[in-house]
Amino acid sequence: MNYINTIKRAFRIAWTHKSLWLLGFLAALSGGGGGGGNLNIPSNQRNTDTLPGWMDNSELSNQVARWFDQNSGLVLAAICGLLCVLLVLWIVTLILSEIGHGGLIANVDRIEHGENPGFGDGWRAGSARLRTLVGMRLLLAIPGILLGLIFAAILVIGVVGIAGSTGTRSSESMFTTMMGAGLVGILCVGIPLLCIFVIYGILVGILETFGRRAIMINGLGAVDGLKRGWAVFRSRIGDSIVLAILMAVVGFVIGLIIAVPLLIFGVSTVATAVMSDQMSTIPWALIAVGILTTIVIAIVLGSFITAVDSTLWTLAYREFTTPPPPPPPPPVLTSTTDAGQPMIEAGQSPTADAPSAESAP
Repeated sequence: MNYINTIKRAFRIAWTHKSLWLLGFLAALSGGGGGGGNLNIPSNQRNTDTLPGWMDNSELSNQVARWFDQNSGLVLAAICGLLCVLLVLWIVTLILSEIGHGGLIANVDRIEHGENPGFGDGWRAGSARLRTLVGMRLLLAIPGILLGLIFAAILVIGVVGIAGSTGTRSSESMFTTMMGAGLVGILCVGIPLLCIFVIYGILVGILETFGRRAIMINGLGAVDGLKRGWAVFRSRIGDSIVLAILMAVVGFVIGLIIAVPLLIFGVSTVATAVMSDQMSTIPWALIAVGILTTIVIAIVLGSFITAVDSTLWTLAYREFTTPPPPPPPPPVLTSTTDAGQPMIEAGQSPTADAPSAESAP
């Protein structure tokens, strides 16, 4: 497999067919990867009188604290409502994401057949296989949910047991015992479970990548698609690992090139806000424009990278599953007589084109 040519072709297809970017945006809604980072700025302990004027308002803080105390039931109801809204949003993004993934795979497959599909074609293709794609995601999520429940149960049992055994001790002794047991639990249970989660996450990524293509290209069901995807990966595991590493490097370099100027702008904006003594002196318009620009660039870049990544794996899956062409047939050797006429094998009758004795001069 020519890895560089495959990656170049994936970029070329994604750049030429801009409709793949829209499908990539949908696919990236609930996609994994892309972790966030924290910018930790070291600072010394300081008194509140050194804070900016707009941040030093003890009366406002007291009013907010009193409001929360007086409206605790309302706050609890608002939290429950927010959780319900987040659940609905997660379901919607899951559906849109799977439609985007399915549409990307179907459109790239049609492009490789010489067609020119658009966004509507990809949307219809992904919608037609939505139940199967979502079913595959749910099947892969069940082991992860079970592992999480096991970890939570062990944690709860440990905390309850420690609390019961230290009921007659002082609060300081109880805190020390629970901290020690917590550290032991993290070492004995947390780290092994974390390793299992990491391994399972890698396995889920592999099964999703190849299983989706088995569903969309081969028309298989959720279970059969996972089986087919795993078989394809095992048959070309070396090529798959090399492609994944190369694509990760390319994505990291592109993200770094884009992130450096955005990070510089973000740090300078935050520093300007922190150094301002009054809220009226903060350049809110500049901050708003910077935030919107950052969001737009991140969305466009993420959509393009998602389209390239999906295109790459669709091209790879097609190459992995396409049987090699049959070898050419061996050449037919024909023996001739000294007179230049084809030799007649034993048991064969002369053909009509062979010269007869009467026609000889």
